[in-house]
Amino acid sequence: MAATLLQTKIAVWDVSMKIRIEWENRFRFRPRHLMAVQSYEANFILSGLLIWIESGPIWSKLVVENGTSKRIEYVLIAIMSLKAKNYRQLGQNLRRIYDAEVALEADHPSKRKVLEFILDHFKEFSFQKSQVFKQFFQEFYYTGSYFEGLRVSKATEFDINVVFKLLPHMEYLIHELEAPLSYATLQLKHPSRSSLDVPVPFFDDESYLIGKNVRSWFQSLVESFINNTNLVYPGLLEVKLTHSGPARTLKVFYNFVWISVDLVPVFAIDAKLLQKYTLGHIPDFKEESLLNCYFVPKPLKMELSCMVTDDSVERVWRIHFAETEKQILKGKHALKPLIKLMKDLRDKEMWPIPSYFLKVVAFWLVRKYPHRQFWNDSKFGLLFVKFLEALEMHLEAKHLGHILYPKFNLFHSLSPKTLMALKRRVNSIITNLDSRPQLAYKLFKVPILDHRLS
Repeated sequence: MAATLLQTKIAVWDVSMKIRIEWENRFRFRPRHLMAVQSYEANFILSGLLIWIESGPIWSKLVVENGTSKRIEYVLIAIMSLKAKNYRQLGQNLRRIYDAEVALEADHPSKRKVLEFILDHFKEFSFQKSQVFKQFFQEFYYTGSYFEGLRVSKATEFDINVVFKLLPHMEYLIHELEAPLSYATLQLKHPSRSSLDVPVPFFDDESYLIGKNVRSWFQSLVESFINNTNLVYPGLLEVKLTHSGPARTLKVFYNFVWISVDLVPVFAIDAKLLQKYTLGHIPDFKEESLLNCYFVPKPLKMELSCMVTDDSVERVWRIHFAETEKQILKGKHALKPLIKLMKDLRDKEMWPIPSYFLKVVAFWLVRKYPHRQFWNDSKFGLLFVKFLEALEMHLEAKHLGHILYPKFNLFHSLSPKTLMALKRRVNSIITNLDSRPQLAYKLFKVPILDHRLS
């Protein structure tokens, strides 16, 4: 019984990779280079090559019209050719979308210059006005999407870790929580702090480092800076202060555009004192990346705070391996543009997940495919589908593990119903793009390029 061309295409989309794996495993068959199969596609697909799927595994029931066993090889090559052709077209479409919607604006360096101007003045002011700042300040660490090359379209948000470090004689203990993982407390070994030049408002009566105290002190310092500094810079019209979570945010009105500068006070810690993280998931790990390990005063969410005792809630800090995360993405050519496309898709689809989750999906993909050659720009369409499939897999499992604490589920605050709805939507996107790569324009809501759908 002959199948229709539509059935043929459905078989192609759904099982081509299974066929390839089975033939490679059973017959040590290695397909020829895809550039050589265009004539096969013309001869067999266009002239009425038919594949009929009967019962049992797909690879064991291939019937080729007027065929011989040799033509099974041609079927496989033709199937791969169709799949590769779709991926090439999808990659071209996504690149056009990236250039139109996602690529960073041309004038972002000027915004970075005004940022550096403000930070220089903040540092100078703080050194003059606060002996505590002068003793403990180490550096500004540039982090977040802009400095990681993951910012989408407009450079209107900058994330800065204001790094403090305990003095050399201030020995301390770190206690990592069993639950939630990636959180810990810090306590001075010697409660007496009389050797310090000035009183330090960071600790409680039992010498635990308290995030709330640090945030409050830092808030006062930044407020004093805003209220007592006249910032004069071409195009700089206004600077005001807000706060959210651990960050103190400067709202900068520059060249008639509002820019957010998130200043987060963090403490540099010795990563050698940490025991519960694992580096087995990190490809090509470099030990020096652990030098930028920070305690972030991020308050526990309600569903996590119930896991710790009441007297520990204010003592808990989030552990952040900032440089290690940067290292994972380094040198993977197409990966950062892919993450930016996924962030843009998340915004347009209004998915209830933070952009950091997409970066973590990318981390796990890099673990699975660590070689730089895999992330070649020429495979952009295929890689985008791989990313979607990886996201779908995590959603179906209802688990997205922290890359250094894999047992800590980042999906903990999302309901099973939400995760399943997202999973179904991602699956629908994969199916549509597999069969019609031009639907990428509609998916990303790019009106300038919509004419390509016709």
